Formats: sequence, structure tokens, C-alpha cells
Amino acid sequence: MPSNHARSRPGLYRQRHSVVRALLLSLALCLALPVARAEAGKLDSTRAAVRGSSSGSGSGSSSGSSSGGGGSAGTTRRSGGGLPPVLACFTAPGLFVCLPYLLLEQDSLNRKGLYHGEGFFLRYPYQGGAPGRMTIVPPPPRPKVARTAQARSVAAVEPARGGPPQPRRPLAGTQRYAIRLAAEYAYDVDRVHRPSLRLQLELPWRLGLASAWTHLLEPLPGGGLDRLTIGDANLTFRFAQSARAQFWVGLGARLMLDALGVDPGFSFTYGVDLFPRRPLVISAAVDLGNLGLAFVCHGRATVGAALGAVELYAGYDVLLVDPVLFHGPVAGLRVWF
Repeated sequence: MPSNHARSRPGLYRQRHSVVRALLLSLALCLALPVARAEAGKLDSTRAAVRGSSSGSGSGSSSGSSSGGGGSAGTTRRSGGGLPPVLACFTAPGLFVCLPYLLLEQDSLNRKGLYHGEGFFLRYPYQGGAPGRMTIVPPPPRPKVARTAQARSVAAVEPARGGPPQPRRPLAGTQRYAIRLAAEYAYDVDRVHRPSLRLQLELPWRLGLASAWTHLLEPLPGGGLDRLTIGDANLTFRFAQSARAQFWVGLGARLMLDALGVDPGFSFTYGVDLFPRRPLVISAAVDLGNLGLAFVCHGRATVGAALGAVELYAGYDVLLVDPVLFHGPVAGLRVWF
């Protein structure tokens, strides 16, 4: 006889699909708004930073001359205190990569293994009263090696206790992959609207895919809207994981799209998801890279409440397309699969 959980699963899937359709419809309505380029605005400054302009080159030359005039001062500042560049390069990976691994992967270290603990995903955070989002199956202990002839002869006669090691399989209610889809809205303090659609796919072997696309909409004084789209796609690797925390890094590509064309760039991402206590979900990420000629830095942090497979969250989002800065509060809805 099917359990209550099995009977309620079709209803849960229908709820998720209706939420996803609503998210996609909301994003489509934002994309269908009228466009106008009557006057220059913040998005035009972004285009100029990415593609270069005569004004940008002029300012660059003036800044270059000023920096050249103050070269001795700059040299004095660089020769001041602080870590040497070589030590700084080792400090950043040690703090942001090695430290989370040492804190979360104790079981693998105790068994003299690297990335041996296998993780399985719950269908959504805190499912069935679980302490987080994942279940970690530790690696089996290594068999002791007989070092003397007498020990080897005894081991050959006595049967192995427990039998051969069994393959690790997903526990009941868990899966080897996970998907989360989110739609959110960020409002810039300079009246730039930033609706976004985000997708993250978690795969076995700690690999994953992460992609986010933001549609920037700026009301112009002459009427209508100016708009452009900035997005990225990254291949990620979870270098540290536990039931309550997952850290990842990723590399990929970034694009800016508008009516004038497409501008490519490079993307590096670093992020963390924390599940301290039901129903809280804390997420943070930093993206670095470029778009055309402009340096890009994107940072965000959100706090959400997981209500079954649906999470409501809010936070703050900062996007720098040097020297143009977008920042403001963000709120959204995330669906876990």
C-alpha cells in the first residue's frame, strides 16, 4: 500500500511546476517592456566602460599622466607595510579554500583520503527533519596491512570480518543530483531595475553548473526604458561539503547583450550555502572577471526561509562594471528539486 509521502509527491511536483511557470512568466513580462534610448543614462555608462569610448580614453590619458606625475608617491606606498605578493597569493587560497576544507572534511582527513566522502542531496533543505541539505557517507576505513609473516599467515586463515566493502549508494529519500531555480528582483539606488533568473545544477563527483542572467532596466527622463542583459555560466567544483555547509569555486564565461551586440568576458565564482537551523538558508557568492575592457565584480548575500521545496529570501546585491556601480536590496523565490 503506498505511503502518504508517495501519494503526496505528484501534488508536490505540480506545485513546483506552477511556481516555475509563474517565475518564467514574470521574467518574460519584464523583457517585453518598451525600450527607448532618448537620453544617456547609467546603462550607457556601462556600455562605454565595456566597449570603450573617446571620453573614456581621454580620462584614461589624464589619469595616466596624473599617476605618472605621482609615480614616486605610488612607489612609496607600494614599498610600505603589508604582505609580499607571494605570501598574499598563498594566504588567500589558505583562508578561503583550505580552511573550509579542514573544518568540514575531518572524516576524509582522518582516513588519509582527499575528497573521499561522498555526498547525497535531499530533495529540499531540512527534508524529513534532516539537519541540512546533504547526507555525507564517509569513506570506508582502510584495511590494516599485516607487517609480519605471522600476522600475514593468520590473516590468510581467518575470514575477513564484515566481508568486502559495499558500494556507497544513495540513502532513502536522497539523490545524486540537485537542481535549484530562482527568480529575483533587485532595485538599484539609482532607479535601475534588475530582475534575474538563476539556475544551479549539482552533479556527482562534486561537479556542478551555475548560471545567472540579469536584465537591467533603466527609466529614462524622456520616457521609455533603456535595457541590457548581463549573464554568466560557470562549471563549479564543491571543494568542501557537509550536511550544513557547502563551498564551491567555478570558472566560466560572462556575456553582455543589447541591441548593439554581444560582449564576452571571463568569470570566476566563489560561493557558500549554509544551513544553520531550520528553516534558515544563508547564501553568499562573489564573482570576479571582466566584460570587454571593464573589470567586473559581483557580490551578494541572502538569508532565506525554506518552506518545503520553496524558499523565500532577501538580501543585498552589488554589481561593479568598473567604474559603474549598481547596488541595492534583492528579494526572490527559489525552488529546490
